[in-house]
Amino acid sequence: MAALLGMGLMQGCGGSTASSANAVAQVSNQSAGSGTVTSHNSAMPVVKGSYGPGVQFDALNNAQIAEADVDYRFRAAVSDAVQTFTWYDAFGKNRDRFGCDGYGCGTGGAAEICIYPDDNTPDHLWTGSPLSCVTDSDLRNGTSLRSERFPDPPVLVAGTLYHLHWHNSDPNPAQNYVSVDDMFVWNATTPRQPAIPDTDLAVLIGNRSLGIETRAILTDSPIFQLNYANGAVQGQGYIESWIDSPADISGAVQVREQFTVGDAGRVVTSVSVRVNRASGNGPLTVTLATSSGAIIEQGTISASTFPEGALMDDASNTSTWGAYTFATPHALILGQSYQLTLSAPAGTRYQAYGIRKGSLYSFKAPSFFGDGYGQFSADNGLNWTGFTQPGGTSNRADADIQFYFATQ
Repeated sequence: MAALLGMGLMQGCGGSTASSANAVAQVSNQSAGSGTVTSHNSAMPVVKGSYGPGVQFDALNNAQIAEADVDYRFRAAVSDAVQTFTWYDAFGKNRDRFGCDGYGCGTGGAAEICIYPDDNTPDHLWTGSPLSCVTDSDLRNGTSLRSERFPDPPVLVAGTLYHLHWHNSDPNPAQNYVSVDDMFVWNATTPRQPAIPDTDLAVLIGNRSLGIETRAILTDSPIFQLNYANGAVQGQGYIESWIDSPADISGAVQVREQFTVGDAGRVVTSVSVRVNRASGNGPLTVTLATSSGAIIEQGTISASTFPEGALMDDASNTSTWGAYTFATPHALILGQSYQLTLSAPAGTRYQAYGIRKGSLYSFKAPSFFGDGYGQFSADNGLNWTGFTQPGGTSNRADADIQFYFATQ
């Protein structure tokens, strides 16, 4: 691995580490200040109504909290006090090493983490005095996914932009630092994530007082969760991409997301999926069905939508979004179970890979899609198995395929 010069970013792979995307922040379905949040993707205004993860994720990318600050811009989901939050300390992966490895160095420094208001300029940078701060000077100990508590919980206003901001207050930040880990995609899109405007969620890096230009990382999206006093959560709770353990889609080999609609019924008008086309020119078939297999609608996405190429965890990765518009809108009923299945003719091979939810590390739905998980079948849908974590366990129930429905 080689650190990128200037901003202190490091690339890596798999479940894994690499470089940059725009995440879906979500909020729990409960009373939130002046009203009740009912949409699954209600943490922020979305490009269009959506249901599903709505996230693209290839690897992890670390941004050093050294001589530059790291900043997560987000739009508050509810009007309430933020009591605690969770973030991804990349140096925690190597906390037993005391050298400088690009993820961290020396003592790890002192991370002063604050919530700032937005400057309301076209650049939408942090500004003014922080609403509240907490300092973590014990960054070599504990878990990588760290929970912090504000001593004076800041009260946010729903619909307003804020910044979760990291500054290294160590006297020698160039030698004592850690990194914040972010979601990354090899090929940036506009918006970075399909279900949310770039203004409403972004990773920024820089510090004007040090002469370092503040800019958004075009390929990165935050990994974080805010926990409000009323029990609501907001954030982006996917913590790994299993790009190194893809599941094929070809002939009898299929991939699906099985789910049970959990918080509110929806009417869906289209579905978008992100896959790689490894070989062949057959279309990708998309089937929406009930849990018993009764087909609601089936259609195809042309192979030409997906550039052909080997699935790689580097800049040659050709994973792309493709969309299928339903002939008529379909109601997904609260409490009912469904399956979204992806298939292709023999002789054509697509690939899908899971994105892991942080459910074992204090992240909660709906910071991730909590209504289902991804599976694959090798026998034309007779038996289904959960995705395999690279270098880890198989048949996991904590990873989704990359998809989302557009809703009315």
